[in-house]
Amino acid sequence: MFMFPLIVLWVGMQLVCLNHVTRRFPHWSVRRMLPVFFLTGVVSDIVVEGFFVPLTGAYAYPRALHELSLFGGHWYQMPLINIVLGACLLCSPETFMVWISQRRGTTVHIFRGSEHLAPRARSTLRILAGIGLANVVMLVYTALVGAVPLLGTGAVPADTPGWIWPG
Repeated sequence: MFMFPLIVLWVGMQLVCLNHVTRRFPHWSVRRMLPVFFLTGVVSDIVVEGFFVPLTGAYAYPRALHELSLFGGHWYQMPLINIVLGACLLCSPETFMVWISQRRGTTVHIFRGSEHLAPRARSTLRILAGIGLANVVMLVYTALVGAVPLLGTGAVPADTPGWIWPG
């Protein structure tokens, strides 16, 4: 329930950072901007989850390896592999699509072709395309996070709230 609004916030933060870098270095190529995308994705994830998890307690990574986590050993620890996967999969591709479309003055890639439809059909198709993309991205991300054994082998921190303890 919380993931989609967090991703919207994450993409927004990443776009603000990228637009700032683009204004400062307008001559940089797309290839030169790729590391900036990754770095802004990592920083945005740390900021968004770093505030959201401890403030709400809505979710946590209780079995993450403490040695490979930010704030390792505390209930609000953030596995580094999760931060990297999140930066590569959750928001950077979507941010990249929006950034490229802004830079070129075109429609976002997944919406191309819909501009020839009637307004009501265009809106419906764009909503469905966005929902489809979000679900595919979440499926791939969840499958990869579930496949990485580093996320589920650590001891649960002693300060973990009761509702987060794994069953």
